[in-house]
Amino acid sequence: MNVNLAEANDIAMLAAFKAVPPEIDNDSRRALALLRDKMMKRARERAGL
Repeated sequence: MNVNLAEANDIAMLAAFKAVPPEIDNDSRRALALLRDKMMKRARERAGL
């Protein structure tokens, strides 16, 4: 159950990255990129890739 909730949260967060406004500052953009990379790494580990 927890894994499914984590996956759903990751999917929702990754979808939100597409809607990031272009006017956000570089620090925020870097922080979001780090978060995205962390979520992608976790997804690859769960998928066994």
